[in-house]
Amino acid sequence: MTTDSRRRLAATLYDCADRFEKDLRSNDGTWVSGSPASREVKADTLAGEWGPAPVRAAHESVLLHVHGTAEHLRALGVCLEQSAAVIPAFTLARGVLDQSCDPWYRMAPSIDQDARVRRFMNAELKSCKEVLNSMADLRDTSPTAAAAAREAEGRIEAIKATAESFGWTVRTPRDGSPDAPHIVTEHPQGKRPSTGALAEEIAPGLGKLSWRLHSAVAHGVGYGLQMLLAADESGSGPVVQTDRQAASRYAIAPIAFLNLARRVYIQFGWNRTKQQRVWDRVGQVWAEESGVTLPAVPPALRA
Repeated sequence: MTTDSRRRLAATLYDCADRFEKDLRSNDGTWVSGSPASREVKADTLAGEWGPAPVRAAHESVLLHVHGTAEHLRALGVCLEQSAAVIPAFTLARGVLDQSCDPWYRMAPSIDQDARVRRFMNAELKSCKEVLNSMADLRDTSPTAAAAAREAEGRIEAIKATAESFGWTVRTPRDGSPDAPHIVTEHPQGKRPSTGALAEEIAPGLGKLSWRLHSAVAHGVGYGLQMLLAADESGSGPVVQTDRQAASRYAIAPIAFLNLARRVYIQFGWNRTKQQRVWDRVGQVWAEESGVTLPAVPPALRA
């Protein structure tokens, strides 16, 4: 049986996900006039073979990622509320952190349209390369797979050609590599920061460690699973976790999601009054249950 503590935590996760989905609908799934996103889209000068409005596409594309993150958060709530399971909850919390990082990175404030589009197109290149990797053993026998591969190849070539037409450097891995081409960015080595590095940025002091530990449990790495075992004479005791430990370990999920949502709300110009109430409630409940305090929101960022 689950506990009152887990049910209380679950309720806050539902509130986080529901608040985003309600605000998404109330804003018709787009940004408001005069918002940073609106101004960037109007100033778009990067149309090309990759699309007529890449800055618009860069913004619109993140909403599906945030929705996916919200679904992971809601699923974590279901796990906490309706099950005493331990290991699957780590996988769900990691999913929230994992899926939060890329849209959070792509919605960074105060970057210019070149950087915004580079980040978006690199995500597109990675996605298309994953399609090619997945279809590699099927395209000779499946017309559907072959069509998907051709579409992905065409998209990759369109992105590379347009980027180079703007004088941007595109690095293409050697033939046979599973890695995607990428447009050189402002970062060291010209690549997007690792997910671990982004996890630390989205949740300073907690993100990188959480990413490593949650990944270890989710992937069944020995040390990750063993840290959950009760000590006994055999050294193979059952998996155990107190409610306080659970809240402390899973707190990364609402922290990452709320920081992602905050960045999207600011970029899209959405009213943050109700979202701030959720933030405050989450901070209160998770601090009480786990001792992990959510980062304070600067007054300038409050609605």
